[in-house]
Amino acid sequence: MDIKTPINPGGTKTFTEDVLKIERCGPEEDYLTVIDIPGIFRITTQGITTDQDRLLVERMVNNYIRDSRTVILAVLPCNVDIATQEILAFAEKADPSGKCTFGILTKPDLLEERSVKSVVCDLVMGKRRPLTLGYYVVRSRGGDEEDSNGDIDLLHGVDMFREEPWTSLSSNKAGVNPLRACLLELLEELANLGPPRQTERQQQQFLVSVSSKFQTIVRAASDADYSTHESFADDDLRLITKVVNTTEDFSHDFEACAHTYSFEGELSKSLQPMPSPPLFSGGEEDAREEEARVSKKSYNIFDLDLYPDLEGLLSQGYTSHQPAQVARKRFVDNVYHQAVDLCLLSGPSNPLGLFCEQWVLDLSDERLRSIAGETRVIQEKRQNLQTALQDLAQALEILG
Repeated sequence: MDIKTPINPGGTKTFTEDVLKIERCGPEEDYLTVIDIPGIFRITTQGITTDQDRLLVERMVNNYIRDSRTVILAVLPCNVDIATQEILAFAEKADPSGKCTFGILTKPDLLEERSVKSVVCDLVMGKRRPLTLGYYVVRSRGGDEEDSNGDIDLLHGVDMFREEPWTSLSSNKAGVNPLRACLLELLEELANLGPPRQTERQQQQFLVSVSSKFQTIVRAASDADYSTHESFADDDLRLITKVVNTTEDFSHDFEACAHTYSFEGELSKSLQPMPSPPLFSGGEEDAREEEARVSKKSYNIFDLDLYPDLEGLLSQGYTSHQPAQVARKRFVDNVYHQAVDLCLLSGPSNPLGLFCEQWVLDLSDERLRSIAGETRVIQEKRQNLQTALQDLAQALEILG
């Protein structure tokens, strides 16, 4: 690069457009590029910088910040007049809406006069030259400071912000920790939006994931495995239990209300016998005994005195009400198996099995987009959140 340094005193350049790139890769690392470009200066230093260096730095700054994907993190020393900081003018030209420009005010510990501190506070509160994304004021770590005990709050001068006039600032605008907290809030808000669904592939992956989770819940509900998902805390969502209870209610209602006629018990228990005149009582008894004897002989009916268990077997195997009960139970069972189970629960066309991975894969592009595509409002909100996250991550990278 031919840069003049203590190691290379023979170098002829103070600045160069060559890029020194350090990559930090890992499964938990953010997909983020932090570019630290030289600060803008207007006055050259004899023997160190030249007008060519000044123009080179301005060209580098413009080349980077005009990219629409770039988040401008304008680092401004508190002990320098903000009106003389050209970076804000460059940023305003590249980002007129201010959606990608973030102000970081550093070195507040170098300020001694209360009036100067108040000017910085006015900037943070938006009373002077406001930025859409606002300003944060932090005290960067000095070169001779060590983070040996990991006390980041003390290291970055939180105690200093408890003094006047810094106490007039909102607590989420002073120190590195508010930057970190803001970053976590944005991450949570972004997570609530779910995965991005702008491309067809993203939309399909999103719906497949949702359908897979849905089928897992359906299987748990069908197996009465209610410990697998928190939604089963609601009794109304316990599917099989609800089906069983509803089927029992249907059976009771059908037994009580579905028949046209009601049949009483045996006639001998419900009807009173007609009294006979005393004159015919003796002959009547003889006639009845003879009739019973002939009937037993004609129909080969066994005498219960000879077969005492026969009456119990007959009463268990057949009663006057049992045919109706068997028919009713069979009808209720058929309703459950053919209407409820086959059509609603486990049949090939049941509604619980409709929303599956294959159904998602068979969707046309237009229908997939109408179901899973993001609205323009959500897309813009997601983009703004991602921009703010990159902004804050850059701030923490530089100040941390």
